[in-house]
Amino acid sequence: MLIRDYLNEDEEKKMVNYKYKGADYSILYKYVLSPMAEWVLNTFIPLSLAPNVITMISFACTVIPHIIIGFYVNWGVTGYVPAWLCIITGVLKSLYSTLDNCDGKQARRTKSSSPLGTLFDHGCDAMNVTITYISVATVLQFDASATAIIGYLVGIAPFCTALWEQFFLDGLYLPIINGASEGSYLVVFLFIFSGIKGVSFWKEESLIPSVRNNQIILFGCVLLAILSVSSNFQNVYKKLKKDFNKTYIYLAPAALIIVTYGLLLLQDEELLKHYRLMTYMIGLNVTKYTVSSGLTLKLTRTIAAFTIGSHHST
Repeated sequence: MLIRDYLNEDEEKKMVNYKYKGADYSILYKYVLSPMAEWVLNTFIPLSLAPNVITMISFACTVIPHIIIGFYVNWGVTGYVPAWLCIITGVLKSLYSTLDNCDGKQARRTKSSSPLGTLFDHGCDAMNVTITYISVATVLQFDASATAIIGYLVGIAPFCTALWEQFFLDGLYLPIINGASEGSYLVVFLFIFSGIKGVSFWKEESLIPSVRNNQIILFGCVLLAILSVSSNFQNVYKKLKKDFNKTYIYLAPAALIIVTYGLLLLQDEELLKHYRLMTYMIGLNVTKYTVSSGLTLKLTRTIAAFTIGSHHST
C-alpha cells in the first residue's frame, strides 16, 4: 500500500520534517555498548556506507543463524542444537546489538537521518524480537507449550509499550534497565552458555525441586518485562496525568493481537503444533501495527495512520 493511499500532502510534509529524539539511560549502554559502537563505527565503517545498509546487515546477523537453527530442529521449537551453532548465534547476536547502535550514530555522523530510516530501523527491530525469541525458545527447549507462549508475550509486550511511550513523550527514552541493552546481552549470554553446557541443560531440574532451569530463566524475564512495561506506563502517566486514560486506544490494536495469539494457542492443541508458524504470523502483524500504524502516526502527528487500507483525504 503506497503512502499516498492514506496520507495527504500536509501529512507527508510533516513526515519529511520529522526529527528522531531518544536516549538510552542504561549504565551498560553508557559505559560499554555506546563506546564499543563508536569504536566499531570509526574503525570499520566508512562514511560512504548508508545507515540503512548497516541496519540490514545487523538484521541479517539475527536471521541467518535463526534459519540454520530452524533446519536443525525441523522448524519446531525443540530438539538438538549443536554447541558451535549456539556460540555462533550468540556472537552474531552481539554483533547485531553493536551494529544496531551504529546505524543511528552513522546517520548523525553523515547527517542523513530520515523518517524512512526510523521506520526501517524500528521495523527490523520489531521483526528481530520475534525471530530472536523463537531462536531462544528453541535453544532453551521450551517446546510448543504454555512456557513458550508466555515467553513470547514477555518478549513482545515491552517493545510495544516502548513505542507507545515514544509517541506520547516525543522520543524513545529507555530506562536504566531495558531490553535493547541488558536484554540483548542476556540473550547473548544464554546462547553462549547453551553452547558450553549443551541445550539439554535447560530441561534439567534446577536447585528448586520440580522446577526446570528454563523455567527459572522465564521467571527472570517476566520480572524484567514487568519492570520495563511499568516504566513505560509511569512515564506516560507523569506527562499526561488527567488525559492518561485516552492513551489506551493507541495500544489497543497491538494488545488485541497479542492476547488473541495467547488465547488461541492455549486453547487449541492443533494450532499449538504449529507454534513457530503462528508466532511468525503474530510477529509480522505486530510489526505491521507498530511500524505502519504506530510509527507513521508518530511521524505525522495524525490519526490518519490508523486508517491504513482506506483512502485518506482532507
